Amino acid sequence: MFNNQVSNRLKQNVERIMQRWEERARDEVGASMHQDSLLLQNSLPEYLNQLVDELSTKIERTPARIKSDKLESTRIGKKHGHERAGFADYSMTQLIFEYHILRQVIFEILEEEAALEVRERDIIIDSIEQAVNDAATQFSQTLRDIQELFMVTLTHDLRGPLNVIKMGIP
Repeated sequence: MFNNQVSNRLKQNVERIMQRWEERARDEVGASMHQDSLLLQNSLPEYLNQLVDELSTKIERTPARIKSDKLESTRIGKKHGHERAGFADYSMTQLIFEYHILRQVIFEILEEEAALEVRERDIIIDSIEQAVNDAATQFSQTLRDIQELFMVTLTHDLRGPLNVIKMGIP
């Protein structure tokens, strides 16, 4: 029977998960070595608290609640993707790898006391997959926006000198 123990274990271990994730990310994700603080740590507590709610049997999973949780999850994933796109040394691969590490760390810590049930694993996997999709989508969009802004700025900045050259040619 699906119970609330996993939700409680997750809630009790949020700090351990964050700490272990950051250690592994710093060791395994090349771009993270250049960061003073890993930005996923800013949104990670929000994400883990939402996952606690998703695993909880005390919260009624009404259609409105499910929709609200999905919107919040999307917001958190997009926030992370946007933040990562602002760093020149981060790639989509590294962004995705951070989430793979997170999934591994969550499973390691939650399964120290007892194995997770299939449904509990599925909830965690589905949640992380959605977060990865949202972060990757926003990462790509933010990079496109940065490139577009660069092109507009470059075009504008070159227009003046090109006009001067055109005027000087008889």
